[in-house]
Amino acid sequence: MKIAFIVQWFPALSESFILSQIAHMIDRGHTVEIISQYRTHETLLHPSITQYDLLSKTAFAFSIPRNKILRRLKAVALSAACFFASPRRTVRLLRACWHGGNRFDFPSLFLGLKCIGKSFDVLCAHFGPSGNSGLALKRIGIAPKLIAAFHGYDIRMALAGDRNLYRELFGGADRLLANSQYTQDRLLELGADPSIVQVHPMGIDLAQFPLRDRSIRPQDRELLILTVGRYVPEKGLEFGIRAFARLASRFSHQKARYEIIGFGPEEDKLGRLIRELRLQEVVFLAGPKNHTEVIERLYQADLFLLPSVSEALGVVLLEAQAAGLPIVATETDGIPFAVIPGKSALLVPPADADALADKLCWLIDNPRTWPDMIKAGREHVEAYFNIRKLNEALESLCFQLCQGAKIENRKSAIETD
Repeated sequence: MKIAFIVQWFPALSESFILSQIAHMIDRGHTVEIISQYRTHETLLHPSITQYDLLSKTAFAFSIPRNKILRRLKAVALSAACFFASPRRTVRLLRACWHGGNRFDFPSLFLGLKCIGKSFDVLCAHFGPSGNSGLALKRIGIAPKLIAAFHGYDIRMALAGDRNLYRELFGGADRLLANSQYTQDRLLELGADPSIVQVHPMGIDLAQFPLRDRSIRPQDRELLILTVGRYVPEKGLEFGIRAFARLASRFSHQKARYEIIGFGPEEDKLGRLIRELRLQEVVFLAGPKNHTEVIERLYQADLFLLPSVSEALGVVLLEAQAAGLPIVATETDGIPFAVIPGKSALLVPPADADALADKLCWLIDNPRTWPDMIKAGREHVEAYFNIRKLNEALESLCFQLCQGAKIENRKSAIETD
């Protein structure tokens, strides 16, 4: 098969689950290209980028001028140039990007014009906005089949703004994938056809997480609490820092440190909070790390904390369970789907630093509960989030769509396990 993966940003270090799907398809002998709306300037790259030479397989959309007049002039010029090469597709693309009145989808136009001469068997679009662009590509004949995968933030965009944002996509996609039960429920709430929606979580490669002995930590060793996540409001990192401050005041005899791996626009704000609470010696914004470094740090940690106020799934929760970490997290959105509440993770209401601190303190006071939590978490990930099985399920779905076979209305890809 010829498969195109449509993404918003590439390469994106935090989206290793997409890279895993791409690598799987290449390993299985399929021809794969990546179509990206924007190019990132990340210096830390996932090993798959170089291993599979993915940048050479990537088409980036034409840049979109911020100025409205320049944007329209560039759109006219590019459309005219493409018209001579492919008149029918160019006209179809212009029609597909116009939604009546002054509503024109410039991102999809600039992406579609870049791909005007390409052809694929199936398009796999990650995140709702990419799905909208994929629909435009499908309508002009670049591929007959379209799969759109939703991951959470795209759903929040529609719920908080235009609830019709994906209306046309719901009618034109061949399959809609949700990364959790929460995301699936929100898709149905927005009007998606239940017959084409299924849960397909973003799993992890368990081969990267070998089982290791997690003996009870000696009392005199420094305890490491770890969070991995972007420095953005929905991750609730402020509440994680405040929770650690409460923990530190209760356990003055306990050496402990809190590390937050990630990057994002709230870095300065979080740094100020750390200084305000006088936690500079024990709380650290560790910055971005590549995937290998994140895994290494997961094995070095004692407890994992995810204080998100909104989280459609939380792939890092899967990695923490695979690495054998007891977890404290919030009971929000898709997190209860990613863990076993009360068994592999202790969950509290979001935006509640006191509750987070209470659960962390309880785990520190009860280290003999850790082995059972570790066992439950590992078994949960092995049963439902094995990326190799999930990638095989995606490949099978692509085959069925391309062959025109009737697809069983399976609620979740994990039922194939």
